[in-house]
Amino acid sequence: MMKRRKIAALIGLFLLMLTVVRLTWINIQTTSTQVHAESGVLDLRDWAPADRPILTLVGEWEFYPMQLITPTPDGSFAVGDHSVALATIPGSWQREMPSGSVFGHGTYRLRVVMPSEGLPELKIRVPGISASSALYVNGQLMEQSGQPAEHSDSYTASNVPYSIMLPEQEGTLDIVLQTANYNDRVMGGLTEPIKLGTNDAMNRAYWFSAGAQATVFLLVMMHAIYALVLYFIGAREKPLLIFSLLSIM
Repeated sequence: MMKRRKIAALIGLFLLMLTVVRLTWINIQTTSTQVHAESGVLDLRDWAPADRPILTLVGEWEFYPMQLITPTPDGSFAVGDHSVALATIPGSWQREMPSGSVFGHGTYRLRVVMPSEGLPELKIRVPGISASSALYVNGQLMEQSGQPAEHSDSYTASNVPYSIMLPEQEGTLDIVLQTANYNDRVMGGLTEPIKLGTNDAMNRAYWFSAGAQATVFLLVMMHAIYALVLYFIGAREKPLLIFSLLSIM
């Protein structure tokens, strides 16, 4: 009976520590401010980075389904006869896709009207996107994950998040995101929002997130090893072994 109480206390303490770490992580992640775009335009002329250092870019983005449109180096965006929809970000692109499928390719675009002066160094954070993406800012390819393409045999899948520093910029940021998915059967498109913020604040958020995930991993490993030790030194309780194996997996 005492052994079972110890096992229950161990599991309870483990869950409590995970909950504390998780709630702290969520609190840090939610310190960003959501700003809503309308009809593909986001007005940030009144943005004060000192008060709101990280912005989450949600709302209505232009979306060109089944088209990969590359802006020219001078920043122009040749729409031509391409059909355009307004996609609500974050969200799957199934509603905008002609076939209603999660598979396919498309181009997102958002024009951000920036403050005229007083901006510190800025950074854009692109989340992991199923299953490839390429980010252009004012006509320049800034970064990509994988290789978006119009056909599955010519694209490369990768959903690794990335960050880019923005050059000093006044006026309007023209953000274009190409994405293609031929692997993920669950979701496609910009299902997590892009973030814009000061370099210092974005770095702090990144390293805290990395540290929180490392802390959770270490806690899980420590409790798994502890449970295994208890099991093999005499407390041959199956819940200990199951708990340890599930933690490692």
